[in-house]
Amino acid sequence: MKRLSLLFLSLALSLVWFVSQPKEGTGGEPQNGIPTSSPLTKIRFVSTGLDAKDMHIVLGVEKGVFKKNGIDFQFIPFEKGGPEALAAAASGQAEMGGFGTPILIGISRGLQIKVVGAPVQKEILFVLVGRPDIKTVRDLKGQTIATGALGGGSHQSALKILAANGLNDSDVKVAATGGTNPELILKSGKVAAVVVSEPIVTKFELAGIGRTLARAADVYGKYQHSYIFATNSLIKNNPEAIRGVLKAQKEAAEYTASHQEELIALTIKTLGLDEALVRSYFKKTIPSWDKSGSVDVEGANGAFRILKDLDEIDKNYNPKVDQ
Repeated sequence: MKRLSLLFLSLALSLVWFVSQPKEGTGGEPQNGIPTSSPLTKIRFVSTGLDAKDMHIVLGVEKGVFKKNGIDFQFIPFEKGGPEALAAAASGQAEMGGFGTPILIGISRGLQIKVVGAPVQKEILFVLVGRPDIKTVRDLKGQTIATGALGGGSHQSALKILAANGLNDSDVKVAATGGTNPELILKSGKVAAVVVSEPIVTKFELAGIGRTLARAADVYGKYQHSYIFATNSLIKNNPEAIRGVLKAQKEAAEYTASHQEELIALTIKTLGLDEALVRSYFKKTIPSWDKSGSVDVEGANGAFRILKDLDEIDKNYNPKVDQ
């Protein structure tokens, strides 16, 4: 099988080093305190929906962090999940993106993209939450579980959690409901459990809507879930723009970590979440952010191993790290 280059180590880490070394005249970055007039590079960045984990990027855009780094940044959320977002990149509707392991699946199947970095939250964030009457994962046998798109990270998490508890996908009915409000789904009584992430998990528990049955992080082992990709054409024709995006994302994370009240206010306004819930979420997550943007190669290899076990990637596929 054709070996496709992922640039896990060489490009990702060289970009992370480079973004701390500003160059003069790069897309509007100040020179001697005076902004340049270089034109901005338009980058359409796809993601899987818009939620709290993305709000530092939204605030960074509002604060002009991306423009300062020469980037006209357009954040494009796809509520139905990673496969839909990848389709946008494949059809030329996006130059970069950041989300979970569907990126690795796409690369293994020949999609013309490469991994160039990692978001501040790399780990697997999915949690299986059941109705209050569901006590354990094994109680889901014969029941319906709602996940995101088939082949997406939440769907993969459900399969791994089931397997760790002695069940498989034939023991339950898996309904792909990406883009549908998970609270409405669980309250409807038509499903026994949903796969969601924070702060929705805490919201459900506080409201008595559901209880945590299992966390994907507890069954995955050494594993990196989320990545940032760029199209091959952007890597070839404008690597400086990729450096600009990665530098801007790092600066946005640093800004929001030290201006948390702005981040909290924007998140409440944008997502309509309760203030106490938002404060709790960022209090727990911001200290664990990794702002380096680097890829955990061992964790990525673990992701490939798991995806092969799930038959999402051909078992004969061997990813190659550029040197």
